[in-house]
Amino acid sequence: MVVDGSGWRTTGGSPAGDPGTLATGWRLAAERGGPALLLLPSDGAPDAPPALAVGWTNASLHELLGVPGAELLGRAPEELPVPGLAAALRRLLHDADDDPAAAVDHPDGTRRPVRVSVEVLPPPADGRLVTVTPVTDTEQAALSAAREAEQRFRALAEHAPVGILASEIGIRLGYVNTRFAELLDAAVGELVGTRWLDRIDRPDRAGLSETLQDVLTGAAAERSVRVVAQDGKRRWVHLRLAPTTTTGRAAGFIGTAEDVTDRRAREEQMSYQAGHDPLTGLVNRRLLVARLQELLVGGRGTDRAFALLLLDLDGFKAINDEHGHEAGDRVLVEVAARMRQVARGGDVVARLAGDEFVIVASRVTDAAGAVTVGRRHLERLTAPSLLAGARDGVPASIGAALPAPEDTPESLLRAADRALFAAKAAGRAEVHVAARDEGSGR
Repeated sequence: MVVDGSGWRTTGGSPAGDPGTLATGWRLAAERGGPALLLLPSDGAPDAPPALAVGWTNASLHELLGVPGAELLGRAPEELPVPGLAAALRRLLHDADDDPAAAVDHPDGTRRPVRVSVEVLPPPADGRLVTVTPVTDTEQAALSAAREAEQRFRALAEHAPVGILASEIGIRLGYVNTRFAELLDAAVGELVGTRWLDRIDRPDRAGLSETLQDVLTGAAAERSVRVVAQDGKRRWVHLRLAPTTTTGRAAGFIGTAEDVTDRRAREEQMSYQAGHDPLTGLVNRRLLVARLQELLVGGRGTDRAFALLLLDLDGFKAINDEHGHEAGDRVLVEVAARMRQVARGGDVVARLAGDEFVIVASRVTDAAGAVTVGRRHLERLTAPSLLAGARDGVPASIGAALPAPEDTPESLLRAADRALFAAKAAGRAEVHVAARDEGSGR
């Protein structure tokens, strides 16, 4: 017998029983216990690789097979009354399967299931010790129950409305259902092993890897990740994962996958609406205060390198009174668009209420810098417009304030409001910076 990629091949001949090999095989068989046989190299065709054939057997194997040992010597594995033995040995020698199943054909006409294990004898011995272990009725019942449970699981999983995935070891998937393959826009066979991770959007892979490690250490976890379809489109998939353990194997997991793209879109829309003005799309007061709080409590000195500019339109009430509130709304939308055009990267533009706007100008460290930013906004707002009531642009006044160590978002806004009042009193269309030696505005 020869073991190669295509399986066992009979070459004939008789086993060459080296005394050292026989002694090693007998010793290991005694240690392991149970029915056993020793496969030894045998002489085959002149140009063929060495074959394997039965060199000896023990009494336990004779009893199991119901065949005298003399009738087994020199036989190739597929010539023994153990259906599946050759295939089991091939898998064990090449694929390292655990306890592959085979069966014994007994002379009384019964077929008894067995498990097969193989051990390569250590050098200088040259042979394979094969142990054939009978499967008890209890074990057989357990195996049957396990097979039935697996069949039920697969039937349920294939018709489940959610994706189902199960690892065979670690992050290597051994099973996925059709729905999971649809979610990842791939064939089922393409996702077995670790290739399923290639479908995860690259920025989400590190986070998913952390979650998988948590699960493999015994903690259930959930995570939403983006999946990249073959056409480049992305969808959000929510994974719920639970750890699993299998006797004799490393930890794994089982999980479900659900398409949450529409839900994420709704949540993002709701989050956006909660923090933005519905008319202009600018940041609203709620989100502005949160951003100011982050800047004021930031541990880095650069976090406080900003100025808050409070802008109020001059004469806006007259536009509403003369042209109506719809025209006034169009003017506010135009003002917001122009302020966005002037804003630099890192600036925040917000609408407080009515015709009051705020610019949080980043990288401003003194009053002169605040004035420069304010004048750029005023210049852009006074440019000609096609809107009714604002054809000559929209004049405005600005009050600015630089943050003090004791400031809160509210005290900083109050300081800017005082400066705005001073700018309007000075003739409007002006930028005035609050003198912070007046305190924090309390």
